[in-house]
Amino acid sequence: MPLEAIRHDETYLDYTRARIDELYAEKESLAVNQEFVRMNQKETLAQVFTDCRYTRKDNEAMSEGLCEALRRQGFLNVGKK
Repeated sequence: MPLEAIRHDETYLDYTRARIDELYAEKESLAVNQEFVRMNQKETLAQVFTDCRYTRKDNEAMSEGLCEALRRQGFLNVGKK
């Protein structure tokens, strides 16, 4: 993936479908990835990753676990001295 697809400068962007297609275009064109999409019965490589590999449920669970670890270690004690 190009750096602009994965680096967020303190702001997360909610990408449009057109922007996702633009960022994935090079990878989508590779024969090995086209086969990967076909094997997973999806239309695009992005769908393979969002629907199969890194699901919303799994991402939310990882975020909750990370936040809990940060709280336990005192990194998220906002407003406390």
